[in-house]
Amino acid sequence: MPSPSAAFKSGQRAPLATPPNCGQTTVDADFTSWSGATAHRSTPVTIDCPGISGFAPSFEAGVLAPTAGSSSPFLVRINRRDGQQYMDGLSLTLPPGLTAQLAGVPQCPEANAAAGSCPETSRVGTATVGSGPGSNPYYLTGGVYLTGPYGGAPIGLAVAVRAVAGPFDLGTVIVRQAVFVDHVDAHVTVVSDPLPTILKGVPLRLRSLNIDVDRPGFMVSPTSCSAKTAGGTLHAVDGQTSAVSARFAVAGCAGLPFSPRMTLRAGSRGHTKRGVTTPLSVTLSMTNGQANNRVVDVDLPRTLNAELNVVNVRNSCSPAQYQADACPLQVGTATAITPLLRDPLIGKIFLVRNGRSLPDMMVRLRGQGDASLVDIDLQGKITIPKDLTVRTTFDAVPDVPITSFRLDLVSGRNAPVGTVRNLCDARVRKASVAKLAFTGQSGKKVTRNQKVTIAGCGKASAHRRAARKHKRSGKKSHRATKKGSRRAAKKHARS
Repeated sequence: MPSPSAAFKSGQRAPLATPPNCGQTTVDADFTSWSGATAHRSTPVTIDCPGISGFAPSFEAGVLAPTAGSSSPFLVRINRRDGQQYMDGLSLTLPPGLTAQLAGVPQCPEANAAAGSCPETSRVGTATVGSGPGSNPYYLTGGVYLTGPYGGAPIGLAVAVRAVAGPFDLGTVIVRQAVFVDHVDAHVTVVSDPLPTILKGVPLRLRSLNIDVDRPGFMVSPTSCSAKTAGGTLHAVDGQTSAVSARFAVAGCAGLPFSPRMTLRAGSRGHTKRGVTTPLSVTLSMTNGQANNRVVDVDLPRTLNAELNVVNVRNSCSPAQYQADACPLQVGTATAITPLLRDPLIGKIFLVRNGRSLPDMMVRLRGQGDASLVDIDLQGKITIPKDLTVRTTFDAVPDVPITSFRLDLVSGRNAPVGTVRNLCDARVRKASVAKLAFTGQSGKKVTRNQKVTIAGCGKASAHRRAARKHKRSGKKSHRATKKGSRRAAKKHARS
């Protein structure tokens, strides 16, 4: 009986592919006869070099409609050429100002995320993966879902792809991502768990990964039109890495309105006299659809000054203490409301020495509710110009929409602000005008003189008004009496 033989087809649609490493290996076979006898055979196989080498996938990223301040799908395209090392991990960094509307998206419960059964209400996008050698990879599609905290990050993503190829059903492949928000400029970094390379004995040989974050109204573009980059690091199974980046820019910043409004309120009962500490409240308001702030500069009037026993590098905390949330002296509180989050950001204000002659005012904002791990640190640089006013400049405000921001500085022992003259004096109240300067992410600038509202003078002012009214009434009565006396004298003379 002749020896049986078989041959698999070659070419781009061949059912078999060579292993990733070159060199010599063996093919082993075990044979069993009908009589029960067995035989083991092996034959050498040589894989020509070079085999798989190098790791340099292509990378593209951007929004579908690059218009400043608008909502548009964010797309990522990663492709590995056949013959390169297999990809098994990635981390991506989004450009500053590219944010997401988290407020209206229910988070997928952890149990559902782990099981790959997130509801459609949590879906924010679509993932398409291609795998296999040759020129015709096999493509599968799945959902991208928003989850709660994951991997030490405040929020997460879960990609769930059902691996079905013809008669083969390999189940649902779940890959989780941690989404971190930078403390300073609020840019987003996405760090993925390792990508699967083999599933139920089947090598996946990932060739492409396309992510479309296309939930309507979810992604929000920056309001700055300066050129930025989207990029990150891709990881190969053999330990190689590839740094990738793509230019990112939007247009139309000049068409965005920019009209920030700020009110200031100083004083309280017992804190209006000359030479005492006084509370200060500052409220910034913005309407939706505007360019976001980049620089906010506030010059207090000369009727207010800095309490140097508090605003002093000796009394401020170190950067290490601030990072550890261990500053001993809190000088105020702050609240920020953004349409991106369901709950406000709330925090404390500290004075931190950062190598300048005066400390910086650091606003430590922390998220609430579902965004409880979102941290933003605003740095206000305090200076005292030649005119002896107190100036605070926030020159690195994140490109994030803020509809309301309120800052409240305390009075008393820890107060950083004091009075130069009695705030309830009419001339002092008139002179209490702050100088404001705003620069938008779009480049537009607004300057304004803003009168400071004085509180804590209510009863004293009422007494003064009553006294003035009584005095005017007295003078009027005196004039009427005097006029009546003259009439009586004239009448008497005529008679």
